[in-house]
Amino acid sequence: DDVGKVDALLADLDGSKADPHVQLRAFVPQTTNAEFCVLVSQHATFIPRLVRQLAGLHQTLLPFPISNPQHTSLSPSPSQHTPPQPQSLPPSTSALSDTITLDPDVPSLSVWTTTHTNTLDSIKSVFQILRNLCALSTDTAQRKLREENVMETTEQLLILLCECSYQYTVIGIGSAVQPTTQALRIAIQFVANFYTMNETNKRIVWKILFPKLFGALLRINTDEMVVGYTVIALCNLIHNAPEYQLALSESRSVVGSLLSHLPATHEQIAPTNDASDTSNQNNSSSFKRIFDWTYKLFEHLIRADQLPRLYSLFTTTQMPYVTRDQMLLLKIVDAYLHRQTDSESTDSADSPQLSFATYRFLAQQFLSIMHALDPFHTSRLEREKGETTMTMAKMS
Repeated sequence: DDVGKVDALLADLDGSKADPHVQLRAFVPQTTNAEFCVLVSQHATFIPRLVRQLAGLHQTLLPFPISNPQHTSLSPSPSQHTPPQPQSLPPSTSALSDTITLDPDVPSLSVWTTTHTNTLDSIKSVFQILRNLCALSTDTAQRKLREENVMETTEQLLILLCECSYQYTVIGIGSAVQPTTQALRIAIQFVANFYTMNETNKRIVWKILFPKLFGALLRINTDEMVVGYTVIALCNLIHNAPEYQLALSESRSVVGSLLSHLPATHEQIAPTNDASDTSNQNNSSSFKRIFDWTYKLFEHLIRADQLPRLYSLFTTTQMPYVTRDQMLLLKIVDAYLHRQTDSESTDSADSPQLSFATYRFLAQQFLSIMHALDPFHTSRLEREKGETTMTMAKMS
């Protein structure tokens, strides 16, 4: 009977005279029901059909105004600039690559987006369905989606949607209103649900997203929801995962992007006295999400003794001796340790702790800064330290 119900549902969808994107949009609310999600996840053809449909929608979006975005190097883009391009083409800077190829034979970005609005809406709906299936029928949906290699298509769509959203920020048009950015938000949510409590899927996602796609997603800094969902996904990936924590601590591009959001988001978390100003409150909530989860992510890394690696990513031999990013890391450590003094019980499992190696590293950094500022004074401190050490050795 259950199989018959799903078969009938699929037959209704196939026989509907409505546009496909309208069908999919109407189908999304049904997937908020847990019993329904379990039912369709267990059906033999439902999930494979959705994955094929997603792949077909991706093909419909090609060609993209930036030639072959899926074949870019995906290296983080520094502050390099190339000669101006004609007004009909998007700028030649990329979220994904230092150098990209602009194809004069394809429409401009705005024309492309307008042409494919329904397709982008369908992609958003499919990702909403997949996101809900993974949340409400976790094991079955995650396994079937993995067997259907859903992340292969998802990777290509993330690259394309991320690049398009970033180009809108470069042009100066708010990316949040664009259907590409709206689809990108849901895609990130789906990815997070795809690997939740599933180590096999987590490894697949990490291999695809880290470090280059994570770095690119964090660069879409005009849409706080994309950034927020990305930080949450990354934070949950590294939780209790020493291998991923180490890899993240060695990625200057991703760590630098995470740190860059802290000052801006902190400034945006401002209380408002106007209770009717819901838009400002919503924005403040989104920025608070970014700040809180970024801080939580760095807490994981500090507990894992990764502070020395993080700090060394931004080491410089020039003035100032402590860079802006290093100062932010020190402020995070300071806030982390203040939790211990504010806590009623310092013996709890959640109380902040630093290893001896981390304390030693901080002391070494203090001495090196002191030496840089006043070599004579530091030499005296080191001499006194040596004398104290010898005295203690004799006493022992």
